[in-house]
Amino acid sequence: SKLTVGEIGAVGVVVDSCGSCKCCDEKQDDPQYCANGKAVFTYGAKHGLPADVETEKTTQGGYSTLIVTREKFVFKVPPQLHDKLDAVAPLLCAGITTWAPLQYFCGGQEGLSGKKLGVVGLGGLGHMAVKFGKALGCHVTVLSGSASKRAAAVEELGADAFIVHTDGDAMRDAKCTLDVVIDTVSAVHDLEAFVSLLSVGGKYLVVGLPSDKLQIRNSWFVSFKRMLGGTCIGGPVMTQQMLDFCGERGVVADVEVIKMDAINQAHDRMLHSDVKYRFVIDIAASNLV
Repeated sequence: SKLTVGEIGAVGVVVDSCGSCKCCDEKQDDPQYCANGKAVFTYGAKHGLPADVETEKTTQGGYSTLIVTREKFVFKVPPQLHDKLDAVAPLLCAGITTWAPLQYFCGGQEGLSGKKLGVVGLGGLGHMAVKFGKALGCHVTVLSGSASKRAAAVEELGADAFIVHTDGDAMRDAKCTLDVVIDTVSAVHDLEAFVSLLSVGGKYLVVGLPSDKLQIRNSWFVSFKRMLGGTCIGGPVMTQQMLDFCGERGVVADVEVIKMDAINQAHDRMLHSDVKYRFVIDIAASNLV
């Protein structure tokens, strides 16, 4: 009943959950955090279908020839985006990952319009944070370790400012100037300099997942009434709201489409940050026989 013939549906990061706990309640809209531990993710998760069902027992994500999901986890792609489906696909991952904390902690457009947003890292997540920040009315500053990304950040993505975070003078000048910082970096890094950019009452939001623990001092937050928060993705209601917003504003990911036989080269390039900014595999055009 959610989709009619001719409409395009999309499946995101979750395909099922218990449906009965507090997190899965539609008002809370957080089934990705299912309190009963029964969130079934779209890739690499055991799905618990009955034993007599003849199907793969581990979800295969975009590599599947077909996918079965509970209706609440299917989303309607706005008509304005029907001709950009390759660039829509990452919205269901990198898009909702960066959209969610800006909604949960900052109140979306109402809370962010006119605010100063810092984005740490300019990769798959970071470029979406820049796009959303601008579309939500923020003054956006990109913080990167690579000066070579300045043109991409400012001229291509529309960031208002760019700081090389290894430039001590520039970082000192920017102290206490930002309202929100969203940290998209998954490599181990020192947080102190980035947190110091927040003004009193600022919010430091993390979506990157470094492999090792990062060190923090409570005083960085206590002394300036700052907040540290993080999110995984957004729930179904929030995800549909994001897609509708993207349709209205024309926001999509910057992608490079590849076929399956190029996946090893793409993986190597990704490890060297050689992609703007998401690879998308065209399964239909790939020879998988």
